[in-house]
Amino acid sequence: MPILPATILFVDDDKLIIRAEQELLALAGYEVLVAYSALEALEILEQIHARIDIVFTDLNMPGENGYWLADKVSQLYPDIAVILSTGYANFLSNDIARQAKYPIILKPYTLRMTIDFFDAALKDRVLPPEKPEGG
Repeated sequence: MPILPATILFVDDDKLIIRAEQELLALAGYEVLVAYSALEALEILEQIHARIDIVFTDLNMPGENGYWLADKVSQLYPDIAVILSTGYANFLSNDIARQAKYPIILKPYTLRMTIDFFDAALKDRVLPPEKPEGG
């Protein structure tokens, strides 16, 4: 189960992946909203961004990709965490991945891996930074 409750906006162009992931994440205790494209995700965020804690987006989608969406979310809604996912293992070896500002989880991933990524992202946003010792 997740450490912290959260609302996830799950973005993927594959309806089968959306359906399966939505069910799993809901069973794990998350509220899950879905979008089938980066532009649809931005429309949802424009309306209810205060309810959303994490945008979990596929990297490779038709039209605007997940990295484009991640940059938009970071610019417009800096309090919302962004996590990218991809099925392309070779992506992690290229320059974009090395310079990525966002966590990237490789498909296929387990529910436990997803929860760990979400919890880490939420802790970064909820917990104050630790003070150095002696200071």
